[in-house]
Amino acid sequence: MRVKLIAALKIFICVIGIQVTAATFSVKPENIVIQLPVKANAAAKTGVQELQKHLQLITGVQVPVSSRKAQAGKYVFYVGIAPPDDKRRLQTEEACYRVTPQGAWLYGNDQFMKKHKTVLENALDWTYSRVGTMFAVYNFLERELKVRWPAPGDENIVFTPQNPLKLHSAELDWRPQLVNRLLWGTTFSPWYYKRTTSNKNIPEAFKLSDKQRQQKRLQEGLWQRRMRMGQSKIYSHRHSFTRWWKKYGKSHPEFFALNAEGKREPTSPKRASRIEMCVSNPGLKKEVVKQWLRRKKRSPYMNETINVCENDGARYCRCKECQKLDVRKPGEDFGFHMTDRYVYFANQILKLARKYDPNVQACMFAYMEYRFPPRKTRIDKDIVFSFVPKLWDSGAELQKLYSSWRKMGARNMLLRTNELHIDIALPMGFEKKIFDNFQVGVRNKIIGTRYDAIQSFWPSSGIVNYILARAFYDPAKNFAYWEQEYCNTYGAACSFIKEYFRYWREQVWNKRIYPASKKIAGDADNFLRQGLYWSHGKYYCKGDFDKTDAILRQAAGYRLDSRIRDRLKQLQLANRHARLLWRAMRAGGQYSPIGAGQQECQKNFKNIKALTEFRLKNKDKLDFEWGRLMRTENYSDGACSLLAQAVEGMTPFAQLPQMWRVAYKPVKAKPVWLNNDSTKKWKSASIISFSWRKIAPESELGKQLKKSPQCIWYAIKLPDKNKFGDKEVYLVFGGIRGRAVVYVNGKALQCERVRSGPLTVRIDKNLKKINNKLCVKVFRRSGETSGIWRPVWLFTK
Repeated sequence: MRVKLIAALKIFICVIGIQVTAATFSVKPENIVIQLPVKANAAAKTGVQELQKHLQLITGVQVPVSSRKAQAGKYVFYVGIAPPDDKRRLQTEEACYRVTPQGAWLYGNDQFMKKHKTVLENALDWTYSRVGTMFAVYNFLERELKVRWPAPGDENIVFTPQNPLKLHSAELDWRPQLVNRLLWGTTFSPWYYKRTTSNKNIPEAFKLSDKQRQQKRLQEGLWQRRMRMGQSKIYSHRHSFTRWWKKYGKSHPEFFALNAEGKREPTSPKRASRIEMCVSNPGLKKEVVKQWLRRKKRSPYMNETINVCENDGARYCRCKECQKLDVRKPGEDFGFHMTDRYVYFANQILKLARKYDPNVQACMFAYMEYRFPPRKTRIDKDIVFSFVPKLWDSGAELQKLYSSWRKMGARNMLLRTNELHIDIALPMGFEKKIFDNFQVGVRNKIIGTRYDAIQSFWPSSGIVNYILARAFYDPAKNFAYWEQEYCNTYGAACSFIKEYFRYWREQVWNKRIYPASKKIAGDADNFLRQGLYWSHGKYYCKGDFDKTDAILRQAAGYRLDSRIRDRLKQLQLANRHARLLWRAMRAGGQYSPIGAGQQECQKNFKNIKALTEFRLKNKDKLDFEWGRLMRTENYSDGACSLLAQAVEGMTPFAQLPQMWRVAYKPVKAKPVWLNNDSTKKWKSASIISFSWRKIAPESELGKQLKKSPQCIWYAIKLPDKNKFGDKEVYLVFGGIRGRAVVYVNGKALQCERVRSGPLTVRIDKNLKKINNKLCVKVFRRSGETSGIWRPVWLFTK
């Protein structure tokens, strides 16, 4: 990247409406014309539209656009046209501009390998399109006119009005340091949004129409281009074998992993896309190369590299030949370290593929049980790794990890992280940690980024998206620089916005969440955001929201232009939502037993309802993608929204105690009751913490569970029937994971498979006058937490 100022002019001249003093000059907007090529491509056309839009915002004048030669007396912006003396062949994604008193040229390397229905869709397709001309326009707007884009949408463009337009003579030739610069924007993609539209737990009011979704998708895609996101080369990093079972399951079962039961098959038909491969099988390697050659013939551009990324799962092949490839330490469990076998697989694929293309590269993940470097197997120089580190790894741990990979031969690493998935629309202050992790990668010469993914909760976490995108553009600048740039977009309120975000970072992330992050994630199947939901608001307090609300009120006291004030209102609204979300999370984990606690029970449920009511009232005011947020919450009913829906029209009566009698019993065991002698030996435990995940594999119970399937049994007393009068009575489990059978006084009332949300059972017809007993059996979910893990409520109707 270089910026060259043209030598200052030493005389004052007046030409075609331009006032020139030294290298600085002014142009009247009515004298400006934008010219594009006669045969303009999508990058030039979109670049022209963007330049025209921004000049109108800045000057208040709509500048005309033409493909004809401009008449004398006009100042011309040539978009997609190089100056006459620049005959170079530009490098991939290269973007240039030259500003002089005679005119301005904005041009770059453009390539289009696929045609879409609209010009804009062509320009935003970062897989098949390179748009150097658009990048030149954005570089000019950003560097010369100080425009900023803190969030998607034209309403979020930050600019300084000026008329006439003040310019200075300058040149820029920008080439990206990172080959790939990607913050995935999956939220509004058709294939991804189907998960929202098909989710019956999300109220229709929070689902977007196709037209609304498409508008959001284009807005977010345009923001990504404004941030200069794109890729100079296609590295095929995706799970490679997701469709193989359907295609080869019957004809070539030997391609697939031999599981612990001695079979080569998926755990269930629904999980066929997750089946692992038998990477030692010679036929599998030949078929991988054969398929790649077919695809390469049809689409050379998309198949420069060969994809050997394993499916997402953990049922690795146990055949003798695959296990010979592993380098296990004495006493180490199978499946703990799998990298050597997968590096061997990629090495062998490259040997075969080089017979057809000596320059081919192979793409694989450094992920899960193969996140750590191989212990013995050397890495071929042409393997490109998509590296997936953990957010909670310290800087020293990450540095050691990179160094160890380099030591074993790794040369090409893309930083492909899931760190953004921690976002649940609660302010956390994780932006500096995510940035610092990126910087460790930069110091270790990563060739690109593929972050998964923008969560689209812009008012609460747009700062991390902005800072990352700007760092991808210029990796040399530090966090403080980008933080200041982001906060400056709030004008006179800048210092308070910085104080607001720093509060969450210094008081909540640094002191509470990050020090406990490994434990939080470990308690929730290694998903940090789920662990935060399951912690029931433990890492926040009322004072956090009181303090940050006060900071934002001070910011609102300044004189701000309407655009900045609207963004500040969004931030205030997001902070109010965060307070209500925290209250609902907290209420979903609090116990208020029958009796004195009934008033507290009513208060808890009121907090749960308040969140739903706020969302309905402000769903069109707050720029959150509610569908994505609610899908995230549905996984564990983190915000208790499913509980609120399940008890619509009911009245909370009380909550059952936290401590139950709990035991592990065989699947076929009959229900037993508290008055039986056998239950006296059961453990008294909190249902919030008693689950399968708590069992150590090396313990006696852990060894027993490997031999035979078990269930968790829960038992507790229920109130007498006269407590409820003649009302209908419902037992509502705030959260269950796994298949549950509910017994009241010996009768099985309901058997249901629950992902993790609430379960509602009507029980009034089965209650006796006194001595009512409840027993719940929850079947074990293989490899995941199972059991009751949230308060159990009684509702009446």
